[in-house]
Amino acid sequence: MLGAWLIAAAVVGFQQVGIWENSETLWRHALRLDPHNTIALNSLGNYYVDTGQPGLAAPLYQDAATRRPGFANPHYNLGILALRDNRLAAAERHFRHTLVADPNYARAAAQLGTLARRQGNPALAERFLRDAVRLDPGDIAARFDLGQVLQDLGRLDAAIAAFQDVLRLDPGYVRARFKLAVLYHQTGLPNDAAREYQAVLRMQPANHQAWYNYGLLLRATGHADDARQAFREALRLNPDDPDYRQAAGE
Repeated sequence: MLGAWLIAAAVVGFQQVGIWENSETLWRHALRLDPHNTIALNSLGNYYVDTGQPGLAAPLYQDAATRRPGFANPHYNLGILALRDNRLAAAERHFRHTLVADPNYARAAAQLGTLARRQGNPALAERFLRDAVRLDPGDIAARFDLGQVLQDLGRLDAAIAAFQDVLRLDPGYVRARFKLAVLYHQTGLPNDAAREYQAVLRMQPANHQAWYNYGLLLRATGHADDARQAFREALRLNPDDPDYRQAAGE
């Protein structure tokens, strides 16, 4: 309570004397009033990350997390910094600390799911990502990652349902449409696959992989001339790909 009062007092003081230049000034002033203010420590760290100075942010997050272990945000922010530096073990540790501090922190669960997938543990990844989606049904990225994990596990119908959920939330999510097109093709639904490839190409006409895959679908369904045109477009967009060149007959 005292920390919140000090921040409010700092803001009023800045407005009165005209020295509130930016967020750094605000949070540094709050820390001069109370060096143990974990909200100010975390917020100043956020300022440094936002301004491209993550090296200055890390010790502030660590200080906040040490002083107040039950404050989830600095633990999560430390995890993000570790992830950016490809320090996966440290990132996992910080995200787990986040969930200890706040079991309902959906993004921490999602990050642990993504990490588990990168580490070759799709079953654990599914558990974390399902938790993330349960905690935040609107987390499109978590739903997409869940679809990828289900695809990794060979549960293609469940993966299709996950990517469909993504598109219900965001019809313009191109990566989900591309994934659906591939899965529809794999599961013997060529008309649905064609519809999704066409949608992808309307949104991303320079997507050479989509042109190539669409060509494969057209060729498999007996549309040889249309397939050749699709292959040629893929080759035009990416002339160095030998598969495109061979498919186009050049």
